[in-house]
Amino acid sequence: MGGYDVVIAYRICPKLSHGAFKLSGWDKLKLSEICLKSFLDSLSNIDFKIYAILDGCPPQYDALFRDLIPSDNLEILHFPGIGNHATFIEQIRILLNQNESDIVYFAEDDYFYDKGFDEMIELIRNRKDVDFVTPYDHPDYYQDKPDPKKPSFLVNLHNYKSKIIFEKRHWRTVSSTCCTFLTTKITLKKTAQYFMLYPKLGDYGMWLTLTKMGLRATLVRKPLLTAKIYTCALKRMLVGRPYKLWAPIPSIATHMVELYLAPRIDWLSLIKRYDR
Repeated sequence: MGGYDVVIAYRICPKLSHGAFKLSGWDKLKLSEICLKSFLDSLSNIDFKIYAILDGCPPQYDALFRDLIPSDNLEILHFPGIGNHATFIEQIRILLNQNESDIVYFAEDDYFYDKGFDEMIELIRNRKDVDFVTPYDHPDYYQDKPDPKKPSFLVNLHNYKSKIIFEKRHWRTVSSTCCTFLTTKITLKKTAQYFMLYPKLGDYGMWLTLTKMGLRATLVRKPLLTAKIYTCALKRMLVGRPYKLWAPIPSIATHMVELYLAPRIDWLSLIKRYDR
């Protein structure tokens, strides 16, 4: 299949998300530029193809991609403001229909990258027990706030047993992540119907249908979501095999949200290198 190491579906919109991390004077275009430049630097030793999904974006966003990415590595798709859920579904469609790589990546426009993207590709190529890889060591894995009136082993959403391995950095299995992740086309084809549940279940519920981790705490903390999960994917929840989602320690990227920067890394210093 194809000649690229990875094919990327990168979705972007011109609106700043609530609580977005930004330096003084930044607008969404500046945030997008900083994040895209850091992403491309992380791909410096990787042969890639990017499908840029521009959703309701003015011409400056088109120019941003064309200025930074060679035409042979880029295809731009324009959409008239169809929104978050719809562009995620477009990512699934694009990545399933391409024949340029068997490794595929879902990318959002508000992630800033450090080094290590090549490690994600190595991990999924070399280990049979890796179905999905996130670049983001989400602070929720450490900071989930349970109900103090209930036992923590019941209500901490991330109080589960993770498998841990070391491959250049530590990796562990987690129950959920956001909508930026790596997988293979084969695995995506098997699981696409559950990713299609994102509009109904959100990212957390969508991932739980796949990893099936932390279900006891979810039942206590989020009973209505648990009911939706079983309603939407009853057979899968009863007899489907768990898929393994791996997260890095330390993080390879961070979501650019003020309260959710990945721990243990001085992101501000890294980001300021691009703020010129």
